Amino acid sequence: MKLWERFYSKRNMMDEMQEQTQLHIESGGCWLAFWGLLAAMAVQGILHCPPASMAGEWVVFMVLCVYMLVRETRSGLWDRHLKPNLGTNLLLSLLTGVAMAVFGLFAFDYWNWVSALLTGVVTALLVFGGLQLGVWVVSLRRKELDKEEKQ
Repeated sequence: MKLWERFYSKRNMMDEMQEQTQLHIESGGCWLAFWGLLAAMAVQGILHCPPASMAGEWVVFMVLCVYMLVRETRSGLWDRHLKPNLGTNLLLSLLTGVAMAVFGLFAFDYWNWVSALLTGVVTALLVFGGLQLGVWVVSLRRKELDKEEKQ
């Protein structure tokens, strides 16, 4: 018997309730990492830290974002609570634009409100476009998955 096999089993050692509990815990950890990295980068931006000091957080954050985006899109999933529609996308993009404008007031030198406003508007437009594209891609994938299930 190999040493590793004394500690590791290829078969699942949990029942369904334990499996669901572990998935819930892992999901919470994933979102804690997501929002923690975002907050760390925001604080570093407000404190005018050099971009090189944020490189590690940025790489991990982007890998996490791309991983979640690809996996959920391939699964035809959108969100557990938010509806994938125009109104939701408008609201979320508006909130993101306002948040970036407020962040821009603190991050840009001398409280440059014009740059902060421009940053907020551009961010809102980009987020809205990205969300609309995401809704379209996920709906296409969901239709494809539903068609496969019926066959």
